[in-house]
Amino acid sequence: MKVWLWIISVSAVVLVGAIAIGLVQRSLGLLPAQIDAAETKICHTLTPQQPVQAVIADVTRPDNRRFGQYHLTASDIHIEPYSVITSGPFATVNFTTSRTANQRYIAKIKCSDLSVSYFD
Repeated sequence: MKVWLWIISVSAVVLVGAIAIGLVQRSLGLLPAQIDAAETKICHTLTPQQPVQAVIADVTRPDNRRFGQYHLTASDIHIEPYSVITSGPFATVNFTTSRTANQRYIAKIKCSDLSVSYFD
């Protein structure tokens, strides 16, 4: 009998905790499906120039870990024609630089804040 009471009380605590977490997430607007939907909607409002400008601004930053050593300017960055693609919550931009001409890069830009990460 004690075991059943213990199981029921533990189950009730877990259920109440899960409900509380869900309510907090909902009140803060943090439900994953809603975040992805909002991010995707934002991507549809971007112009192709916005992700390109985000990449150029990031690549030319002197403190950029990947590109800072090359001291690049905007004219050193060559965006491939028709390479700006928006898909889901991200946009991608393919580019090369004059200092690393043999290397192609793919920048992944988060549409909501235009933060940039790279793949090569």
